[in-house]
Amino acid sequence: LFKNLDHPAVITDDKNNIININTAFLTKYNLNLEQIKGKKINSLIKKNKILVNSQEHEINIDELDVGLVKIFILKSLEEKKENERLKKYKRIIESGIDDMVLIIRKNGKILDFNEAVKKNINDVDFDKNIKDVVKISKLNQKIKEAADSKTPSETAGQIISQNNNISVNVKIIPLDEELFSIILKNRSEFTNLNEQIKIVKEQYEQLVNNTTDLICIIDKTGKFKFVNKQFEKQLGYKIESIPNIFQIICPEDVPNFIRSLNASENSKKGFQDQEIRIYNNKKKLLYFAISGLPLVQNGVVIEYSMTLRNITEKKKNEDETLREKEKLKEDFKRLSEVNKMKTEFVSMVSHDLKTPLTNIQGYASLLRNKILGPNTPKQQEAADIIDKESKRLARLINDLLDLSKIDSGAIKLQMRPFNIKYLEERCALRNMAERKGLVFIWNAPENLSEMYGDPERIAQVLTNLVNNAIKFTDKGSVTVNIFEKDKNYIQIDVIDTGPGIPKKEQELIFERFQRSSISKLN
Repeated sequence: LFKNLDHPAVITDDKNNIININTAFLTKYNLNLEQIKGKKINSLIKKNKILVNSQEHEINIDELDVGLVKIFILKSLEEKKENERLKKYKRIIESGIDDMVLIIRKNGKILDFNEAVKKNINDVDFDKNIKDVVKISKLNQKIKEAADSKTPSETAGQIISQNNNISVNVKIIPLDEELFSIILKNRSEFTNLNEQIKIVKEQYEQLVNNTTDLICIIDKTGKFKFVNKQFEKQLGYKIESIPNIFQIICPEDVPNFIRSLNASENSKKGFQDQEIRIYNNKKKLLYFAISGLPLVQNGVVIEYSMTLRNITEKKKNEDETLREKEKLKEDFKRLSEVNKMKTEFVSMVSHDLKTPLTNIQGYASLLRNKILGPNTPKQQEAADIIDKESKRLARLINDLLDLSKIDSGAIKLQMRPFNIKYLEERCALRNMAERKGLVFIWNAPENLSEMYGDPERIAQVLTNLVNNAIKFTDKGSVTVNIFEKDKNYIQIDVIDTGPGIPKKEQELIFERFQRSSISKLN
């Protein structure tokens, strides 16, 4: 498929070194693979130009990623423009009229012809000169007249054929500055000629007017010489009274537009997809992508042919996307600041709570241990409850402090090897389970003794999981399984016979301060 591409193509490796070319490349640029293999692609192609044998050629480049390689397809701008022009006038040849119709260049070279030409002219062929198949009176003069006046020019002619000579009326119709339609009509059918020309003209006008783009020709002063009906449809200006182009272009865009025209005049080359804003007849700005091509006569640019594609909706969407992006940035910044304030507040409050809580724990310990005197049974029970709940509150405050450290990035893990027995001592809450009448099972293989990580943080997480499993299991068992998942990781599962977390709430398990509807019942 690559070798048989119609356009020249190059394959490069992942370092942009040329590793292959196709047949079209070899034919177009007369270079073989050995001459350029291993070279960097940017040594051959720069800024939509290819440098071959000290000559630059303008190209369009399509770049495709295929696995570890890239394919660069090179499309000649000259060929593209020529093909677009020929395609534009192909319908004239295919219109089905009975007259003989040829498309020729200004120099007489035949580019295309219809079936009627094939039937009546034996020696006709592409790339032949019209003079070789038809003797046309004052051909060069008539072509010049048609080009200068931009109107059809008529003369007489004689078809040169091996079988017979046919006298014809010749009509030369300028299609643009370079291309002409030659209509040969047998004099016996002269009465139908005007009708056939009318059909061709209508088809040409339909082709130009039915496109969605604006098509126009302006002279060097900005005056419109030709516009299609899309001008009136999209901009609202009457075709017979369109202002000078410099009067309807946004003033801020005029300097760039003039620079493009000047560059085009100097280089005799066109420009493509320049963004420009134009006022419609209601003074509303519309966005267009404008492409232009200089029309040259005797080596001098006299006019510019242009197409304008409306991109107002596209620009509107881009602007809305940009505004939404800026809004999201502002929202993110504001939420980040709020989150920072919240984190600092939690940290401050947690620290401030620890001081009075330490005093409460101290006096609770004095009461429990009867250092301040003997206790009645109820006083002893109250002292135990105060001590238990103050320790619980201390754990909650420490959790809040940990959260604020995580948010601020201040928390640090103390990574080190530790024995799995440490987790069993800290996290196997057998007494708690047995008080609820539950069976507690701790499964850890004997050959799995050492782990690596922050033992305090792992124990903190595992204790919370085991505590919750016991808390929300009314009967049955709580099981901790520890096993080697692979050579680098150890997996710990906490399994209980409780009701579990409802499926619709499982996505909230990593959200802060969330409680399941099950926990709210306990």
